[in-house]
Amino acid sequence: MDGRFDSAPDLTQPGPAWRRLHPTALVVESVDSITTMVSLTLSLLVTIRIIVRDFGPWVWALLVLAAVAVLVRPAIIWLNTRYRLDADGLSFRSGLFFRKRRAIGYDRIHAISATTPWYMRPFNVVRLTVASGGTADVDITLDAVPVALQLELERLRQTATNQGVPADVGMRDAASISMPAVRGDAATGKAGASAGMAGGPAGMAGGTTDSASGGSTGKESAASNRTNPILLTPHALNPHTTEPHTTEPHTGDSHTTGLHAPNRPVFRASVRDIILFATTDIGVFAAALVVLGFVQQLEDLVPSHWVDVATDSVGGFVARGAFAIAALALAVAAALLAVSIVTSMLRFYGFEVWRRGDDLVVTRGLLTRRTMTIPVSRIQTITIKQSLPRKALHLCSAAVGLSTSTAASGDAEAMMGTNVLPVISDKRVWDALRDMLPEWDVREPEVIRTGRGLERYYLITPAVLGTLVTLVFLAAALVTFPDLPAYANPWWWAVAAGVVATVWWLACRWLKARTEGYELRSDGTGALDGKVSHARHTPMRIAVTGASALSERTMFTRRSRVQSVRRTTTPWRMANGVEQVSMPLFVMNGQSELRFHAIRSKHVAELAEWAAPEV
Repeated sequence: MDGRFDSAPDLTQPGPAWRRLHPTALVVESVDSITTMVSLTLSLLVTIRIIVRDFGPWVWALLVLAAVAVLVRPAIIWLNTRYRLDADGLSFRSGLFFRKRRAIGYDRIHAISATTPWYMRPFNVVRLTVASGGTADVDITLDAVPVALQLELERLRQTATNQGVPADVGMRDAASISMPAVRGDAATGKAGASAGMAGGPAGMAGGTTDSASGGSTGKESAASNRTNPILLTPHALNPHTTEPHTTEPHTGDSHTTGLHAPNRPVFRASVRDIILFATTDIGVFAAALVVLGFVQQLEDLVPSHWVDVATDSVGGFVARGAFAIAALALAVAAALLAVSIVTSMLRFYGFEVWRRGDDLVVTRGLLTRRTMTIPVSRIQTITIKQSLPRKALHLCSAAVGLSTSTAASGDAEAMMGTNVLPVISDKRVWDALRDMLPEWDVREPEVIRTGRGLERYYLITPAVLGTLVTLVFLAAALVTFPDLPAYANPWWWAVAAGVVATVWWLACRWLKARTEGYELRSDGTGALDGKVSHARHTPMRIAVTGASALSERTMFTRRSRVQSVRRTTTPWRMANGVEQVSMPLFVMNGQSELRFHAIRSKHVAELAEWAAPEV
């Protein structure tokens, strides 16, 4: 809600006092201001260079004003930002001229994320994001608060959720909670508050590992056993809880819930796992294209002869022959692989997933430790993905779908927080997920392949459109620039691009046709016999398989997560009893619907009956 209030705390107002952020928030705001200002300044300089091609005195005056804004803005934000723990929720207010106030009830918290950059560790503070369902406008981000605040918020959320009544906080100050002092060394993977363990388990790089390679032993295991396993977990509240002592997956379906449930690690990624993730991550090539586009934008800023020299150097190297081209391609691939390994180490070093009562805690990061606490009841979907490189190596990854705005913010780091299994053997993923989320009873589904026999509905559109576009490019290549060789004629390059795009489109559609399917199953009792009416009063789940581009996926969700059923068809499809179905989900960090491109009407009727609300 919005409201008018003074920037200073109102000491006469009943209830807890408003608290100011830690002074390290000035560093966080300064980094954000510099990042924003550098991007804006570069765009402005490029525009000026293109239009007026001269940097007059007024341009330098603008740069000075930008530098002043970078220095003043963080101080203004810090002086006018307050937060407090009320009886029923977290309140936050900020702004000097446009003042805003936000409040999130403890029982409405969907996820709590903590980020601890290296410069915050000596002060025992974290950057905390409290997310509820909806858009990013309802999130509360506290740039620098004591590490104990996350634990207090998790306790209040569990109390409010379990009891269904507001938690009585009173004048309690979360910053005064006594927490065990633990020293940490991020370089060796040891745990501690200084390693950013805000509300999460220890950051360990080694240890016995439920990994794609079958686990790590030896020195890594010994190091993990010596590590203090937790700083901000229910063990800090209840000293009688069990210390985690192993990372081997628990294959049983029984589990303990509640605030004082034992803390236990369910997955730890070794260094070998992280390297496997980096070498099979095809996203690095997309990032390379983004960097290439950014470099091309800088061509207008640098002297033109620099660009000519670089172009001539690359052209001369390519002119040496096929061997030189292959060597250049290998060098580029090696550079991309090295970048992927370094960035993956920075993101996932010390990756752990802990089951703490009714919460799933994901912690990771080398220089910046990141911890995300996910209430199991807020999980919307579980998705297992397998790209072509990982399929060849029998690897896969798993992520959970959430309805929080943190996951929908587009921040790559926030999206990574929901990746609960970055890489794991496809034979071990089922046991790991059952140990991590026994409530979901995730098992390998026996799906009904709905696309088998309907391949023509998948392939006709890409085949026709791709062929037509390629023929247009071919005609242009034959008519225009007849005297130029083929490699110098841009239309021949367009023809080649059209052929490649058509083949890619057809391959993606073929994989989709071969993999799309579903299985209906009841909670904890295995698959159904296909007669939905026999279990209409049983909480039902669905497993849906499919493909996105050339990556296969298997998604699990519950009937209560499905928002609606949309059925579309055409006259020629209707004559053959074929429809297209989509079932939207309230998921904001990944696939947000269950979709079948071509499915027979009898299967559509079964899905519609399954998704229909009970009366």
